[in-house]
Amino acid sequence: NKKAKPYRLLFFGRLTKIKKVNLLIPALVSLNQKTISYQLKIVGDGPEKQYLQSLVKKFKADRYIEFVAATYDERKIGELFLEADLLVSPGNVGLNAVHALSYGTPVITHSNFNNQMPEHEAIIDNFNGCFHIENDTDNLAQKVHEWFTQQNNQKTREVIRQKLIEKYDPLVQIQIFEKALGNIN
Repeated sequence: NKKAKPYRLLFFGRLTKIKKVNLLIPALVSLNQKTISYQLKIVGDGPEKQYLQSLVKKFKADRYIEFVAATYDERKIGELFLEADLLVSPGNVGLNAVHALSYGTPVITHSNFNNQMPEHEAIIDNFNGCFHIENDTDNLAQKVHEWFTQQNNQKTREVIRQKLIEKYDPLVQIQIFEKALGNIN
């Protein structure tokens, strides 16, 4: 019951230490030990790029891990999100989570909310993404595998987008602000 095409993972963002892409590479290598079931595109530039490229070479993983230069063209960005089955952001997730969800692409990031950006709140566990234990490569690999084997990935992009729109609709946000300001008095 093997899926013919590998699952397509995406990292999208600036390549800095805080993004912890260095955890994603060995996680993918361990997932692909038996058969190449996962491909990864790392989209972005930054101070960690050369180090991450050397890690991919060290693990001989360049058959299924590809680096793509940063892009700011929304059409290209949209294509990247739409071809991806999952955005993986092992470090702090930011606007890339909201960006991915707006295309209906689910998101996985770490669960230590004290170290997260506020955008993690857009992720609903096991609905439009999931959370792994911070700094834990094995748990990251396990959560990626679970996402695709536990039918979490059966929701349509439209359902995922709709949930994001409901939560971040300007009228909903106004109600939240009004309620918060009303509680100040």
